[in-house]
Amino acid sequence: MKLYRRYLLDLVIPHSNVFSWARTFGVKSLSLFAVLSLFACSGGTQQNPLVGQPENVKQGVPPESKPKEDRNPVPREAMRLEIEPELPSFVEGQESQLTIKADILGFLDQDFVVEIKNLPEGATYDANTGQLTWKPKLDTVIGDNYMEIYSLTVQMSTVKRPVLSIIRQFPLYVQRDSPRPEILKVNIPSEVVEGQQEKISVIVKDLDSADDNLAVFGQPHLTIVQIKNSSHDGSSLVSLSRPTWNDTNPHRMDKDDPDYDKNLWVFDLVIDTRNKELTSSRDIFNFGLIATSRFGLASAEAGVPSDPRVVNIPIISKVPKAITTWPDEVIKINEGEKSIFSFDVYSPMAALSFRGQPEGDGYLDPIEIKENCNPNLDLAGKAECKCIKAKSWRYQCTFTWTPDSTMPPPLPSSLQNLTISVSENTYPIAFRAINRNPYRTTDMEVSEFVKLIQFVKSN
Repeated sequence: MKLYRRYLLDLVIPHSNVFSWARTFGVKSLSLFAVLSLFACSGGTQQNPLVGQPENVKQGVPPESKPKEDRNPVPREAMRLEIEPELPSFVEGQESQLTIKADILGFLDQDFVVEIKNLPEGATYDANTGQLTWKPKLDTVIGDNYMEIYSLTVQMSTVKRPVLSIIRQFPLYVQRDSPRPEILKVNIPSEVVEGQQEKISVIVKDLDSADDNLAVFGQPHLTIVQIKNSSHDGSSLVSLSRPTWNDTNPHRMDKDDPDYDKNLWVFDLVIDTRNKELTSSRDIFNFGLIATSRFGLASAEAGVPSDPRVVNIPIISKVPKAITTWPDEVIKINEGEKSIFSFDVYSPMAALSFRGQPEGDGYLDPIEIKENCNPNLDLAGKAECKCIKAKSWRYQCTFTWTPDSTMPPPLPSSLQNLTISVSENTYPIAFRAINRNPYRTTDMEVSEFVKLIQFVKSN
């Protein structure tokens, strides 16, 4: 301030004529400037320099001596919040429970609280056991829905400060209070022969299908499924019949039928064994049926939901025509020489080695020799045929003949209609085999054989 005052006086001294004005102005200006400078340097007469400072500064404690803040040692990822069962299901009008499980892994001494943010109407929660009990009121599920999903919000928080929290949302599945469809009756054939196609009808009762306004969407559905651990799965053989313009599938019974009920539905199925080799005898094939309502509610067997109705159908082997190992070529035998020729007659499918039970493919009647192979016939040299039963499906035969120069007899009348060429010194041998189905006597196949033998005259 002194320098400032001296500088101002130096400015006005050389000009004496203005000295008195400058001196007066300078003294007043210097006084005002000094007051303003002092106020600015001090920050105001009422300012407290400790205002806004940390507590340790106010108390004169050095920063390095500040006490550490109390921190929560629990990591958030250690907090676990779950429910049991994992996918809880409730039914309208029925009381059910679920359990809320909470834990802090590795921190058993830490306390926490569990809070449900949106407890369902009518539900109760026991914080001590973690059990939530709820009986959903009727009509919780509305419209054509079979199920509603309620989102339960649960919060888990630590007691120790600072408080750590996690929030989880769990789906609660609420099902409509609706009766399950019921498979009342399955009409099946007593048995199916390989190569045939048979019809099956299934009657399903569904009380949820009676709404006349939902004639299309109200009908139930039928699903064909496999049976677990089945040794003879027949599900691939069965299918729903294709509907036609005047015969839907499923369809209701005729209203004139005494058993008519608008809740009853008839499903038409077909079991197709054409072009298939399924068994070598008679085996029981099975498949399962599950009826489902328009709400997706599945039928139950023996009180177990979604368990299929097991259907068993006996399938028997289609008996084949018997065949023989006697070749089609003409067999030549020298005159005067005894010849023995062996051949078999058998059921062909039974003879295949990969079949499990070859005996079941057929039951051969005794081989019937029809012409020119009987010692009682006037065949030169007394030709003879013998057939011995080796198995139920197989006969082993022998043809024995010592021909002489006698001319062969004319072709028998029973063989006149056969297209065979009989040359000189050629004898037709005719025999017949009947192969029967041992499990269905009406199922049989008849095989007619005509073989040719020619003897060669000696020179």
